[in-house]
Order: sequence, then C-alpha cells, then structure tokens
Amino acid sequence: NRHNLIFKLWKVDVLATTPWLHRLIGEEAVKEGWETPFKVLLLHGGAAAENTKKKLFAVHPNAKLAISVWGTTDGHMAIEVPNLPGQLVVWEDMEIFDIVDPKTDEPAAEGERGELIATLLNHFTMPLIRYSLGDYVKNEFLTDPDPTYGITHMRFAEPIPGRVEWMFKVKGKLLLPIYVEDAVNEIPDTTGMFNIFVYDNEMDKLKIRIETTRNPDRKYDEEARQKLAERIGLDKDDVEIEWVKPGETIWTGYKLQVFVDQRKKK
Repeated sequence: NRHNLIFKLWKVDVLATTPWLHRLIGEEAVKEGWETPFKVLLLHGGAAAENTKKKLFAVHPNAKLAISVWGTTDGHMAIEVPNLPGQLVVWEDMEIFDIVDPKTDEPAAEGERGELIATLLNHFTMPLIRYSLGDYVKNEFLTDPDPTYGITHMRFAEPIPGRVEWMFKVKGKLLLPIYVEDAVNEIPDTTGMFNIFVYDNEMDKLKIRIETTRNPDRKYDEEARQKLAERIGLDKDDVEIEWVKPGETIWTGYKLQVFVDQRKKK
C-alpha cells in the first residue's frame, strides 16, 4: 500500500522490478480502482514469457513497453530489444560470453544449451573473469541488424529459459520454467504465480501449485492439466495441480520461488 501511494503521488514513469511483483502491483491497483502511471516496465530477476507480458499490459494500461533486463547484481549484462521478444543484446565491447556444458565445463556446440560464463571488460575494481552466471542458455546468437534500431551487437536467439540448477526432468522431459510460466498464464483466472515441487532427480509427475481466483472444479482442473502437459510434452495424467488462493504461493523476498526442493538431503 505504501508503494502504491508513492506511485500515485509521484506519477512514476518507469518501474523496474520482477515480473511477478509488476503483476501484483498492477492487480492491486485494479482492485483499488486506479490506473498505474508507468509507461515502461523493466523486468528484472527472472525471464518473462510472452503471455506474462500480455497480462502485465492488461493491469498496467498506460505501459507502452515491457522490456526484460537480465544480468547480475555485480554488473549489467544484457537488455531486450523492443519489438524483438527474448532477443537480449550483448554489448560485445564490454563483455565476453562463453557457454559450457555444466557437467564437463567443455564448450557447448553451436545450437546446444549450456551454462553461461561471463567476463566483464569494464570492471576494474572488482574484475569478473570467467564468472559463472548459472543461467541455462542456447549457444545461438543473431548478428543481423534489428529492423527498428539497426543494432548489430549479437543478440540471444531465444529467451533465457531458466537456471542450470532448475533443469529438472519429468519422464525425461526437461522442465524449462519460462514455458511452464507461459502455459500457466494461458489458464483462465490464474494470477500467474506458481511453484513447482521437486521431489526427486527424475520425476514421474509434474507437481505444481497454482494460484487461481476460481473455485476449481473437475473440468477446470482437467483443462489446465491438458494445457500444461501439451506445452511440456507430457500426458495430462502426468500433471498434478494443487490449486490455491491468490497470495498462497511461496516467495523468496521479491521473487517467486519457481522451484521448491522437497528432496531429502543426504
């Protein structure tokens, strides 16, 4: 409530926070009967799926742009080119990226996914040299000039789907959080908030908690399971949803806890 009071009084043009907090702020404003003043939404702290952006525009009617800004607290890394979803620009005169197999530390082949390693060329007091960022990315970059701004620095060919430590499998299918998030946002009357429960290294079911404003019946649950299963490449019987009310998912600070580790520690 204090934040929303500041936004109303100061007419803030640009807001930078996580995609989940952006949506929460917007939905609170809608409930209170006022429009947020933001013209630009900068999305930090997690990859934003396209359906997530659509939901953000719905609750922030004055926003013209929603741009993913990606990197670390130690230094800026990349920013999404407006109108080119997921294509994050790498400033090649300031940073060097390597993509390696997280198990062997050997370079990933072109087109393969691996762990992102960064060297920043403009950090003098605290150099970052071959610094593991922990993101799981595809070793594929675009260099043709983008049609709007003519940028020729290399760009990621696809959105960053998640972290290396998030790469869990259900029946051999890799769970990429950005695609799960996209599917969740297609389910009617959900808030977009969810937790995936990791109960084993190789899981036979996707167990997920999702917030909804509905009182879910069997049909609603079945349609939602079908939507999630299709996106990940599973059967709907391989998906188990725990429906909760808004505000009942698990967060860590200002970030949604995408994965909740329930494996027994050895």
